[in-house]
Amino acid sequence: MKQHLNLITIFLVAVVSTACTTTTPLNRGLVHQEKIKTVNLNKLDENMSVEASGALKTGVIAGGVVGALVGGAIDASANAKRKKTLAPLQEKINNIDVNKVLKNALEHHLADGQAFSDDVMVDNEYDQSVKKPFLTPILTPSVIISLDYTELTVSLNSTISQRSLKDTENRHSSTYSSIQTLDLAIVSDKEANIQYWLDNPVVLKEKIVDGLYDVSKQFADDFNADQ
Repeated sequence: MKQHLNLITIFLVAVVSTACTTTTPLNRGLVHQEKIKTVNLNKLDENMSVEASGALKTGVIAGGVVGALVGGAIDASANAKRKKTLAPLQEKINNIDVNKVLKNALEHHLADGQAFSDDVMVDNEYDQSVKKPFLTPILTPSVIISLDYTELTVSLNSTISQRSLKDTENRHSSTYSSIQTLDLAIVSDKEANIQYWLDNPVVLKEKIVDGLYDVSKQFADDFNADQ
């Protein structure tokens, strides 16, 4: 599953922030009483992706259906070029496994607090067709670098189903984000920034790890909060 779609626009407000989109409030009383035993973590297909083109949205606003078709064509071409530009940098950081790092970060932060059981399991194989995911957060991560290669946005979307008093299903969704500013990369232009990261991939990997641990802590703190 490609995890870089439609998430970047949420995270352009603060250096480190939590943005929540909620369908129903999180029933923390229920969570703290029952305890969460499983957290399902969707896997990323790649360590990092580049900010996607917004041409399709512009096309829809400017020209209706025709504008959307034109915008879609622009999107496809622009995004293909961006992925090609990103490819050499992807190779430089391919010795880091973001899925493993995120799993370790979650296990570290879920060890304490009242929302999670002592033996909580971070799983990649939760089968929603067999069992309804009540009190099982479904997490979807994203690691996106900005178009000018000066900013890294790490995000974690959580969706959880809760039973109501009427035994119906309520869903709660939240998105946690960490914007890592790549201060050392702010030089003359995009090409120079890319070259800096090609020469200094270790610094970029550190930023990715910092962001993954940050959003993991935000998720744990949110669910462990009293209110």
